[in-house]
Amino acid sequence: MLERLCRLILVSREDSGSRARATEEIQRRAHSGGDWPRVLVFAEGTTTNRKVLLNFKRGGFLPKLPVQGVVIKLNNKLNTMIWGANGVGLLKGLFFTLCQFHNSLEVEFLPVHHPSQEEMDDTALFTENVRQEMSKSSGIPTSDYTVEDVFLMREARRLKMPFASGMVVCLRAHRDLGLDVGEMKTHLRRFAA
Repeated sequence: MLERLCRLILVSREDSGSRARATEEIQRRAHSGGDWPRVLVFAEGTTTNRKVLLNFKRGGFLPKLPVQGVVIKLNNKLNTMIWGANGVGLLKGLFFTLCQFHNSLEVEFLPVHHPSQEEMDDTALFTENVRQEMSKSSGIPTSDYTVEDVFLMREARRLKMPFASGMVVCLRAHRDLGLDVGEMKTHLRRFAA
């Protein structure tokens, strides 16, 4: 119901077909000639601890159209909005947020970034340049980690391994070794056995 009402594009991170369909739908909507309102993408693919910006997913940048970064700053002393590997979870986070006397949120709309020809030819460069702009504006440094690293850390915790055992920088493992997150989890399970 909420999906249809908000016109969400849901993505199953574990299913490459779902990711491909989401990317196709983003491109279709972005190039619809005004039939759709602006497409809003949460490029990190998760919520984080506000200490680093993870690598951005490229799907929202594939249409090669101008993008406007939006920096959302939660100024609460207690970070109740982290749902990642060390987070409290969505429902507890919402409950803890509502229990605070004051919740402060700042939204900063950055200038529209028009991709150069070089960025149009290289989506990774386009994505990284926008991420660097958002890092500079927010004062939060970038990291080489991705949301997939969070999944591996969760798997390490489930296997009763030290939490840091899952920190392998999935982006590099995928690029250099051709491994996807499922294969990395399999190797982690073998190592834990």
